[in-house]
Amino acid sequence: MPFQPATRFEPEFTLYKEHLPDSRLAPYIYYYWEFKTIKPLLNGLEYRVVPNGCIDIYFELQQPSKSIVTGFSDKSSSVTLQNEFHYFGICFMPSVFPLIYNINATELTNRYFDLDLVAPNTANFITNELDTELSPSRIIHSLNTHFLNLTNSKAFRIDYRLIDAIDLIFKTGGNLSLDADLKTGLSQRQLRRLFNFYIGNNPKTFCKVVRFQSFLQKNTILKVAASNFDYLDYGYYDQSHFIKEFKTLFGKTPRQAY
Repeated sequence: MPFQPATRFEPEFTLYKEHLPDSRLAPYIYYYWEFKTIKPLLNGLEYRVVPNGCIDIYFELQQPSKSIVTGFSDKSSSVTLQNEFHYFGICFMPSVFPLIYNINATELTNRYFDLDLVAPNTANFITNELDTELSPSRIIHSLNTHFLNLTNSKAFRIDYRLIDAIDLIFKTGGNLSLDADLKTGLSQRQLRRLFNFYIGNNPKTFCKVVRFQSFLQKNTILKVAASNFDYLDYGYYDQSHFIKEFKTLFGKTPRQAY
């Protein structure tokens, strides 16, 4: 399950929730997420985004016409949020956004785009149907209806050997040898081509992000020195390898983060 550590910051001022989609959308959407202020922040919030292997759509309910799509990322980034906000987002399963919208995921990698440039029908739906007057349950119902209509109207074609490869990476927490363990009947060249189109990067980088996410999910409240992290269990060669990769993906060293 994709995880963003920054959603746990400022608990007195902000609230973060994840809402499951309609069960019929489970193959396509991890969850809808909601992030809002429960009282105004004193100085705004520098929100640090860490890679999670997914493509997301998000929008501010007070400005639904400015919806955004974010692609796969292989490094941390940050955005400054205002004193008050109420965001909703859709976190897609890996490979799903390119499948639904017929777009090469590499065009979105490490980038943010106005959604109307990429998926105008969904952007128009968000603009015309969603706003602050609606309750979260009503927003979720509307999103379910929209994405059920989208997925039911398409005859998807995807190489299921790609899905098998993604599944194996998830099951191993990204800790595997691409040459020895990732045997799906595809050549390394074919696999890279499919990963680039549907994920937005190559299998090695995707494994790196999944491994990092696996670490975060099991070590979210650690308050120990970096030397005590069980980095070897996650496939990191040594402490320096772990710290270097952590800093790239989190934006801080483990000691600074925890």
